[in-house]
Amino acid sequence: MRRATPALQGTASTRVVSEGYPFAYVRGESHLVVVNPRREPAVLSAPEVVGSEVLWGSGVAAEPGPDDEGRLEVAGFGYA
Repeated sequence: MRRATPALQGTASTRVVSEGYPFAYVRGESHLVVVNPRREPAVLSAPEVVGSEVLWGSGVAAEPGPDDEGRLEVAGFGYA
C-alpha cells in the first residue's frame, strides 16, 4: 500500500493531529494514521476523522462525534 500510495511515501507532508493516546497524524493531506501503543482503549475526536474510511488496520471503529468532529475508538494496541 505504501509503494502504491504517494501520500504514504517518505516525501509526503506529515501533520500531527494528536500527540497523546492515540497518536494520530495526517500524511499527504489525505491519509489519517492512528496508533494506540498502550493496552487501554483510547478515543480520537477530530475534524480529520469525518468521512474517514479504514483502509488497513485492527481494533479501530468510526463513530459519529460531537459537532463537526468525527470519532475513532481505538482498542489497546489498535492501529489504522
